[in-house]
Amino acid sequence: MSQSRIHYDHDEVLHALSRAEAQARDASASHSQARPAMPVSAAGKEFTALAERLQSAFLRVHETGQRRVDVLAQSLAAGTSQVENFTRADEDIAESFQAGQP
Repeated sequence: MSQSRIHYDHDEVLHALSRAEAQARDASASHSQARPAMPVSAAGKEFTALAERLQSAFLRVHETGQRRVDVLAQSLAAGTSQVENFTRADEDIAESFQAGQP
């Protein structure tokens, strides 16, 4: 029978996750404020339709990037929650052994 051991410093892991989540939230805020803008007039009088399509494409790319950054922040928050749950369970099990309970 094999044994599996997981060794980690939960404070260090939680700190790293918290730092990464804060960076992702900052990136999300910055990204949401920097929406692409291409004035229709920038393409010239003969290319209005092209400029409109380009602006639409730029916005779609921007929105996709925003969703990705937001999902990253949500995933990091979920990871924090999982580490906290694992830590609590580990502490509860350790306490039960110390109390002599199986």
